[in-house]
Amino acid sequence: MKNLDRIIGLIAVSVIIIFSMAACDNEITYHTVTFDSDGGTAVAPQTVRRGMFAIQPTPVPVKKNPTILPAGLYAGSPESMDYILIEWRLPNGTAFDFNTRIRGDITLKAHWLDPTTHAPIAAVPINDLAAAVTHINANPDEYTLLLDGDVNVSAVQNLNVSGVKLSILGIGSERKITLTAAGRIFTVGASGRTGIELTLGANITLQGRNPNITAVVFVRNGAALTMLDGSKITGNTSSATDELNGMGAAVGLYYDDNTLFTMKGGTITGNSSTNTTNTTASGGLYVYGLSSTGTPSVILEGGSIEGNTGEAGDVFIDRYTPNFALSGTAKIGTLTMNAASTTSRPDLTISEGWTGSVAGLNLRGMFSTMSTVIGYWNNQTVLTGPGVNAATVGQITLGNFLSLTVGGTQAISSTHVINASGVLGTN
Repeated sequence: MKNLDRIIGLIAVSVIIIFSMAACDNEITYHTVTFDSDGGTAVAPQTVRRGMFAIQPTPVPVKKNPTILPAGLYAGSPESMDYILIEWRLPNGTAFDFNTRIRGDITLKAHWLDPTTHAPIAAVPINDLAAAVTHINANPDEYTLLLDGDVNVSAVQNLNVSGVKLSILGIGSERKITLTAAGRIFTVGASGRTGIELTLGANITLQGRNPNITAVVFVRNGAALTMLDGSKITGNTSSATDELNGMGAAVGLYYDDNTLFTMKGGTITGNSSTNTTNTTASGGLYVYGLSSTGTPSVILEGGSIEGNTGEAGDVFIDRYTPNFALSGTAKIGTLTMNAASTTSRPDLTISEGWTGSVAGLNLRGMFSTMSTVIGYWNNQTVLTGPGVNAATVGQITLGNFLSLTVGGTQAISSTHVINASGVLGTN
C-alpha cells in the first residue's frame, strides 16, 4: 500500500511539473527595441513579441547639420547635405539585420554618413554673395550658400534665371548681409522666368539701410521667398511711394503670376516706411494684388512680423490676395487689409491649431468717406478657414477702419465685432 501511495504521489508531482512547463511554453513574452538616433529626430521604441521581428523605422530619422561644412557655395539644397543614415547598429558596433528574431531587449544606434563628404565650389570665394549669385545665374540649379562672416552689398542681387534656387545659412552665429547703398539686397524673379526661389535660413540677417528708397527684398513674377527659424530682416527705412518699389520696407510682394512668400520662422522687425501720403505703406510686408494678372500668396506658419512702423502698420494686404493664411505660431503686429468693394477684398485664412496673434487688424477702403469704407466690410466674411472659432477670433485685436486718405480712421470695436464664424457685424 505504501508503494502504491508513493507511485500515486510521483504521478501527481509529474503531472504538476508537466502542466507548469506547458504553461511556461505558452506564456507570451514581449521585448523592447529602443532606437538611439544619435542626434537625429526621435524614433519611438517598438514592443516586439519574443521570436518576432522589429520593423525598420519609417519615416527615416533626419539629422540636419549642413553648417558643420566650411563656408562656401555648394550644389544642392540644405537637405541634400544632411547626414545620411547608413544602418542601425548593435551595441557591439555590428550592423543589425531586421530579419533577426528578437530574443531580448536591445538598443539600436543610428550610424550616419557625415556631410563633410561635400565640397564647396572652388570658383566662388567664401563670403562673396555677388560672386555666388553670378555663378548661380550662369549655372541655374539648386544651391546652398554658407557664410561664416558678415557681407556688405552695394548693388542689388538679382535671382532672375529660371530654375535658380538659393538657400543661405550662417555658420556659428548671426551673419549679416548689410546694404551699404540705396536700393535692394535681393530682387527675386523676372518676367518670363519660372522656378526661382530664395530661402533665408538660420543665423542670416538682412540688414537694410536708413535712409533707403525701396524694400530689402522684392519678389515678383511667380518667384518664392521663404524665411526659416533664425532668419531676420531688419533696419530698413524706405521712402518708396509705388508698388514696384514695394511699399513694405522689409519685403515687397508683387501681384504677377502667383508670387509666394512663406514664413516658417524668423522675424521681420525694426523696419519703417516713411511714406505718410498713403495708408497702404507698411513697415514689414507689402502685398500687392491684381486679379487680372495672378494673385500672390502669403503662408505664415511661424515667426513674427512685429515692431515695424508705417501707415498700414506691419503688414498690408491688397484686395486681390485671397491666399493669406495663418497657422502654427505665426504672429503679426498690425495687419491692414484693403478693399475696393464688397466683392473685391481679401480675407484671412485661419488654419486649425493656430496659436499666434494679430495685435491690431485694420480694415481699409479705397475711398475717403468712412461710411463707404465700413460698407465694404460690414456683414462680410473677414476670417475664413477651418481654424475660425471663438478662441482664434479672440487672438485677433481689432484696430481701425482706414480710409484712402491719411487720418481717416475710426475704431472698429466702437461699432463692430467679428463673430465666431469670422463675419464682421455691428455690436
